[in-house]
Amino acid sequence: MTRREDEVEKLIKEWNIKLPKHWETYTHEQKLEYIAHRRLVDTRGTTKHSEMKEQGFLSDYQLQRRRRREIQSNFGSLDEVPPKRGVFSRTYRKKD
Repeated sequence: MTRREDEVEKLIKEWNIKLPKHWETYTHEQKLEYIAHRRLVDTRGTTKHSEMKEQGFLSDYQLQRRRRREIQSNFGSLDEVPPKRGVFSRTYRKKD
């Protein structure tokens, strides 16, 4: 096992994370992202929708939909999203 795999295994044991199907096919970045998401979900204080919305939590379904729609449809993962330059001195004008 490599050092990276050892670190992932340590996090899984430390946080007692239940692994999804086909875990072995995940890339290292996908594994870390999954672990981080599970940690966030496990540390939330409530499951009441209105309070979770105020705290900024998304349900698993909402998070997956957002990833598919915003990121994975254009790129493959978060790591492949290129940085974007912009002109922030311009003001936005709607077309009439």
